[in-house]
Amino acid sequence: MRWLRHLAGLLLLLAAGLAQAALEVAVVLSESGGAYAAAAAALSDALVRSPSSVSNLQVVPLAQGGAADGARVTVALGVAACEQRLQASGDGALVCALVPRAAFERLLRVSGRKPSARLTAVYLSQPFERQLRLIRLALPAARRIGVLWGPESAPQAPALRTVAQRLGLQLVEATVTTEADLAPGLRQVLAGSQALLVVPDPTVYGSNSVRNILLTAFRSGVPLVGVSPAYVRSGALLAVYATAEHAARDTLPLVVQALQGRPWPSEPVYGSQFEVGVNDHLARSLGLSLEPQALGTQLRGFEVGR
Repeated sequence: MRWLRHLAGLLLLLAAGLAQAALEVAVVLSESGGAYAAAAAALSDALVRSPSSVSNLQVVPLAQGGAADGARVTVALGVAACEQRLQASGDGALVCALVPRAAFERLLRVSGRKPSARLTAVYLSQPFERQLRLIRLALPAARRIGVLWGPESAPQAPALRTVAQRLGLQLVEATVTTEADLAPGLRQVLAGSQALLVVPDPTVYGSNSVRNILLTAFRSGVPLVGVSPAYVRSGALLAVYATAEHAARDTLPLVVQALQGRPWPSEPVYGSQFEVGVNDHLARSLGLSLEPQALGTQLRGFEVGR
């Protein structure tokens, strides 16, 4: 009987050790550097200092994504990491961050999964109302807003139309099904619009087409509103966007919530953190005086007042 008690004690110690070593949070990176690494570092630091007292957190490269299978909460940073974890068999909670809305919705369709109390996303995309309000602030005379829809982004068209109508704006739209549709669709939209709003879609705004779209819009005298600092540097008039650190701060409450056993909202969320970028040279050439910090403050004022 003594050896049985001794064995039981050893098993209890082993179980306690395993429980202590159980992976609480895994952060899976689509790529090892850039925005993914910056977001992972910011999130890890915030979690270590948070009241949730995360004691076992691992940052996992995409090639070793299987290491996240046993985590209580997995944060997938980027589309590739999100796709991998959606296909995984782990039963922990999963939040995808640094993913555009259209890409996340496509991944859900492919995987056959739906958002739930254990599956959500923090969209990298900005809400349409934030984008359109920025256009109204920066370009108050612009009432006709051009949009190019591709296969991935087209399901979002009704939502944008609803917001545009509420803000008194008219959309000038064209659908780009293949790359051959891009040139005529772009000409059609630019001919009837006073600003061109980028809605990310790989068929429309691919690596080989963005420069041509920016150049054509510039020659047409139609300011382009982008979705990142890279767009602003390349010739867009302005953009509202989230940084990697913003994404980390917006993801943190969801991770803490899951660790505390509280369910997530039924739908993915847009981040509340953002910045506004302005191409000063282009703004001056258009006779505009735009201050990015002031524009950001005004946008936040709209959202706080809602």
